[in-house]
Amino acid sequence: MSNDYVLPYDFVPIADKENREFPYSKDNIPKHNSNGDLSGIISYKIVPHSDLVIELREKLNKGYFISGSQIRGKVRTNLEILSASYPEFIDRSIMMYRDVSKKQYRQRLTGVESGSDIERTIQVGYLRKINNEYYVVPAEMIGSKNFLSIKEHRLFQFGLSSSNKPFSFLYKWQVDHKKKLEELDNRNDQITKEIKLKREQLKESLISIQGEMSDIFTGKYNLISLFNNNNIKYIDQKDIERKLEEIKQKLCKELENKLLELKNNLDNLNEISDSDQEELSNLYHLTAERWKNKALIHYVYSYQMRRYLKFEPYQKNIFFKRTANNGVESISFTPSDNNPEKAYLFNSTAARSKRSHYFVMEPVEVNAQKYFVPESVINGYKRNMEKFRIEKSENKGNIIEFYNIFEKYDELIKSEGSENGLIVFFKTDEKTERNSFEVSSIGRTPYFKIEHKTQLADILGEKEPNNVDYANALFGFIVNNQKEDGESHFAYKSRLRFSPVDIKGEPSQDTVNNLVLMTPQASASAMYLQQPYKNQILTYEDKEESLQLNGYKYYHVLKQLVEAKEKENKDILSSRKALKMNGVHLEGRIYFHNISRIELGLLLLSLDWKELQKSKEFNGYIADYNNKIQDTYELIGGAKPYGYGKVKIEVLDLQIEKKGIDFESLVLEPMYKGNDWNEYIDEFINYMGGGEYFEKVHFKHYIESKLEVSQDLPIKNWEDIITEIKKCGNGGGGYPKKWRLKSNRDIKF
Repeated sequence: MSNDYVLPYDFVPIADKENREFPYSKDNIPKHNSNGDLSGIISYKIVPHSDLVIELREKLNKGYFISGSQIRGKVRTNLEILSASYPEFIDRSIMMYRDVSKKQYRQRLTGVESGSDIERTIQVGYLRKINNEYYVVPAEMIGSKNFLSIKEHRLFQFGLSSSNKPFSFLYKWQVDHKKKLEELDNRNDQITKEIKLKREQLKESLISIQGEMSDIFTGKYNLISLFNNNNIKYIDQKDIERKLEEIKQKLCKELENKLLELKNNLDNLNEISDSDQEELSNLYHLTAERWKNKALIHYVYSYQMRRYLKFEPYQKNIFFKRTANNGVESISFTPSDNNPEKAYLFNSTAARSKRSHYFVMEPVEVNAQKYFVPESVINGYKRNMEKFRIEKSENKGNIIEFYNIFEKYDELIKSEGSENGLIVFFKTDEKTERNSFEVSSIGRTPYFKIEHKTQLADILGEKEPNNVDYANALFGFIVNNQKEDGESHFAYKSRLRFSPVDIKGEPSQDTVNNLVLMTPQASASAMYLQQPYKNQILTYEDKEESLQLNGYKYYHVLKQLVEAKEKENKDILSSRKALKMNGVHLEGRIYFHNISRIELGLLLLSLDWKELQKSKEFNGYIADYNNKIQDTYELIGGAKPYGYGKVKIEVLDLQIEKKGIDFESLVLEPMYKGNDWNEYIDEFINYMGGGEYFEKVHFKHYIESKLEVSQDLPIKNWEDIITEIKKCGNGGGGYPKKWRLKSNRDIKF
């Protein structure tokens, strides 16, 4: 992150892949009906050291309790770390991203090197629900393009205005804006025609330099980067054309220098003639002039005009007339002899960088290829909807619903009044099981999210298919095996049961308002990935072998509660019920069945790591922490960044079933006390490698994750982080790309 602040969370490193433990195979995992190992009860006590944001339940007779699942999840995570199990609790959902400004994204999206031919490479069609399955029927092409992008100022030239409901403009327009943009656009149309002629004339010579030209325009002279990095947006209007003219001349000079370099190094390429060189120079000047005009258009849209905050997403039937080269000559909302063909205008959101509306033909109904939308694509889309954010808009609720095409399909069809379906943009992959094509990516904009090259599952590695770790062996698991004749399931039931946790005393409840409760995602690569380089941030677009996760996320244990402050943006605020726990404690039980002595030691350690103090052989390892032991806590429930949920857990009692079959064992005294349970912990640590065990599972960092942090550490909660993000000009709400995780630990990432 920045040098000034620490995020509300940090990480405990994951055991390296080669250090993972798999004590069982699926063939020799302990049987539930065996009595060869230990069964019994662990009783524990929870003492709150802050208020708890946790669901309180009332007993039928009298008193209160919380669900045992609240503690089960905490123990499961601890046990995964301490047993070097496969990191099951790290979410491995498919991560997707969208970054229109990056050449790499556009290339991966379109599948072509230039990454710019979006209208020819991204398909468009109509989403339909048929017998609770989803399909996309493609739209008819217009010429060689799947759809057209029409700049907003061109719509004025067609006679459309913001009074044409339900058509909605992106910007608030003034006469001088329309006039200036129309002038620039008309000139660019003329230049484009000249460029096409020259490109055809110079086709052979351009082969050797096309890549160089593209790199110059998309690199140093990328429009958005140029405005952001050179403070051009702050130049007075009267000076902007002069400044861009200077840049245009530099651009031409660089293009000509590149041509000269290539000409001097053309060993295996066709020589460029002097006449072609002169014509290429003319082409450069035309291309640079068009670039300058586009820069001016960008300037007017981005820095002179205001966005229309009442924008409404729409899918509007229109009628049009084609030009000779399959462009659009005119548009109207009613059919006529002048506009005989039917199509749609479409727009889903008024994003900050957006200039255009989309023109889409009607669906191809006769002999149309219907594309099936698989469940995996639908689930991925729904997961991303949970993280969906838009910039400031008075109608953002309507915009979000407009994107929610699967959850809100029927409502959207009804509200849009579209008999053809919902307009969507998509890509396809061939799938042999259906002997047809399936949708692989889908969105409400042609610049939809695509999967990262590297996923968390790639970094974490595959689970051992036939081996079972301690976490799965104790908590149970289900495996789905895909077979030719269908899907089979292998299920293994948990050998642990967590009882409801009784609250001893009379807790009071209070409502806490104005909480900002964010859900950080692993897609924030600068936070979740180890960053070994000073001047480079690794992302999920880098090679799998160069990436490592920081580990298991945890929230810092704060010394005291942080006051939640009222914020201007009410949409990000939440309220929660907090249990006032002064003078109250909780008691619960874990029932275990047929577990080994090693597993019992692991379970005790996962419930309360301080049980290591009872270890005879390994107490020396924690000597450095003896003076800090009383300052270690677990966090349960919600609102952890505000200091809620801080508790201490203590093992009260261990009872183990007797194995005898005599009357006393079966009836009178079926259990005996396991007083010296340190021996189980020692057996577990010995099995895991003795003293080497602590390094294997990063035990030092594990302890530090439970220590109260220094009051001097500049930790920010979510409402402070949002303020810092806005200072960086990142209105969309995500972390600025340059931020890295700043850790309070001494590990160097």
